Amino acid sequence: MNTYWETKPPKDDLDARYDHTALLPGHEYFFGRNVLFIPHANIAFLNDITKSVDPILFPLVLAEIFRGMFGAVDRRGATVDHNLAVATWWNADEMTRLRLEDNIADNAIIGPLHDMYMKVLMSQDGADRLKISVDDRRIDMEQLFFILYAVGLCDNPNREAWIRKLKFGDIPGRLRVNIPLMNFAKFSSAFSCTSGMPMNPVRKCTIW
Repeated sequence: MNTYWETKPPKDDLDARYDHTALLPGHEYFFGRNVLFIPHANIAFLNDITKSVDPILFPLVLAEIFRGMFGAVDRRGATVDHNLAVATWWNADEMTRLRLEDNIADNAIIGPLHDMYMKVLMSQDGADRLKISVDDRRIDMEQLFFILYAVGLCDNPNREAWIRKLKFGDIPGRLRVNIPLMNFAKFSSAFSCTSGMPMNPVRKCTIW
């Protein structure tokens, strides 16, 4: 069995210190201590597949980590400054406009995640120029990034399930995929989306 991490010091049982279960993918950010907890479930599916995290796995493995890191600068971390002192460094307007943490994080991480993926891929002797066949269609490695990113947010497409999600303040996977990608110019370029189409609007909402 591969070991991806061990608690340290040994026998510390760090998983028991966090509200988020270690058995489900996700993250938990503690703004008071500037600590990000990433449960083993985020990488458990790799146990019998690989001992390393290859670039093609970045959209599946690193997206949740990036979302958690963004917690340091969104509303969750807006009441603690860089010295971990209690201090509000957001103004009232920002608090009002940027209150939907998950939505903002999804839009914020897609650019850095894509850049890291392409940078590592291009360092591997032409790996970025490879193409693979999916359902009789040839796709390149940049297109594969966006497909795998979407796979990481797959959920039950049932309308009733979506309504239940919305009632609990969660956003259906379809929206969490489409909205960040329609606002990301490199997605439109990778799939040659015509300007003005739903996935390539003329006016985009960007974070950076």
